[in-house]
Amino acid sequence: MKDRFLEKPSWRLHWVWLRRMMFLVALVQGCAVFAVVMPRSWMDASSSLLRVDQLGDSPLAGYLARLASALYALHGSTLGIIAWYLPRSLFMVKPIGVATICFGLLMYWIDLAEGMPTYWSAVEGTALILGGGSFIVMASCVDAE
Repeated sequence: MKDRFLEKPSWRLHWVWLRRMMFLVALVQGCAVFAVVMPRSWMDASSSLLRVDQLGDSPLAGYLARLASALYALHGSTLGIIAWYLPRSLFMVKPIGVATICFGLLMYWIDLAEGMPTYWSAVEGTALILGGGSFIVMASCVDAE
């Protein structure tokens, strides 16, 4: 007798929906590339608009802000590439989902440890965790044909 918990889900999802969702996340994260080349004065203006401390004159602060933006853009472009080659790259979606969840937990911890505003911590970490989880769930339910 088969264990019903080991069986595949009874409902199937067409892989195009997973592709669309991955492209949406890729587009949102890809927008971070603008922060990589953003003038420093714009970064300071954005900081005050978001109610976080300004970067100041430290080259390290600007470097880290641009690096974080570049990493988000890189993650987004990776998702876009994987989505472009679905269903051939379907085997990569679950590991990327797990990595995204781990990244979300790490970002949540960093945000709390560095004293970021509560809304920032809640949105950044939660969005990554939910996004990675949805990749895993959707990839588990995809009918690759």
